Amino acid sequence: MTTFDYYRQRSKRKAAAQRRAAGLVKVKIEAAPMQAQSVLTLTLANGRRIESAWSFSDADFARLIRIAEAV
Repeated sequence: MTTFDYYRQRSKRKAAAQRRAAGLVKVKIEAAPMQAQSVLTLTLANGRRIESAWSFSDADFARLIRIAEAV
């Protein structure tokens, strides 16, 4: 029973780690010098950069990242 429990727990940890890794995307955000108008610069893991002076809601910003990473 102890051996079975060990493998069952190990399997759960592996599955949880794979789910977390699949949903995460490495993003590097660089601070730019402050200008009169605030500009957002987002550098994605695939090297693409998004620069915008617009203000996004959290949902719209997450959607923008998903779309950019999918292309």
